[in-house]
Amino acid sequence: MKKRTLKKELTTLMLLASACTLLSVCAAVLYVFFSFFVENTQEDIQYVLDQTSQQFQSHMQFIEDGAVSIRHNTTLDAFFEGAGYDAAEMASQLSYSMEVFSDRNMIHRQIPFVTRVYLFNDGNVTQRHLQKAA
Repeated sequence: MKKRTLKKELTTLMLLASACTLLSVCAAVLYVFFSFFVENTQEDIQYVLDQTSQQFQSHMQFIEDGAVSIRHNTTLDAFFEGAGYDAAEMASQLSYSMEVFSDRNMIHRQIPFVTRVYLFNDGNVTQRHLQKAA
């Protein structure tokens, strides 16, 4: 049988107390860290989601406004009806109606959200407005 001495008992007790203290301190630090940053992270995530949703809604409104503008453009009616029309004039009117390079269409003022617009008439003829080189 092993003999228990006061030195061994104290050493064991001190190791156990040190381990418990270390675990308690780690738990406290982790609790403070996560309680502080989880709240901030949730706020940041909510902000990013709100901004993304707002930008998406703005771009969808741009597309809707462009479609309405194209539909109410009397010059483009000749294209939609398939009657005689000037292709250069149609491209110019499409560019005017859609404004692909307006601020409303830009993502971070650098990249357009809508880069091309295609129109089809009954004869399957296409007019398109291409993105200009930046």
